[in-house]
Amino acid sequence: MRKTRQFTVRLKLGNENGAMKPGMIAKANFNITKGEKILVPFISVVHLTSGDIVYVYDLEKQMVTAKKVETGNLIDDRIEVLKGLALGDKIVIAGQYQISDGEKVKVND
Repeated sequence: MRKTRQFTVRLKLGNENGAMKPGMIAKANFNITKGEKILVPFISVVHLTSGDIVYVYDLEKQMVTAKKVETGNLIDDRIEVLKGLALGDKIVIAGQYQISDGEKVKVND
């Protein structure tokens, strides 16, 4: 569809008064900010009742630290991290439900 510059998208909109009907055509503007974003695999985020965390690996200490994160948009199989991580942080992407904060771990490359 690149030639027509038209794309099928799904939007979740409020329609309490029933003004929008199936099949209607609309024009949408997206506010896309430029800059670096931190995207992590969605499965790396552990969802707890107290909030979302990601385990960050410390190479020198060979242990993990649970960092509370604030997440944003879901983009395919990745989720945007708005707060809590820094660029370059090494995160756990497998086995994150079997470890705990401060635990020593061995990395399998």
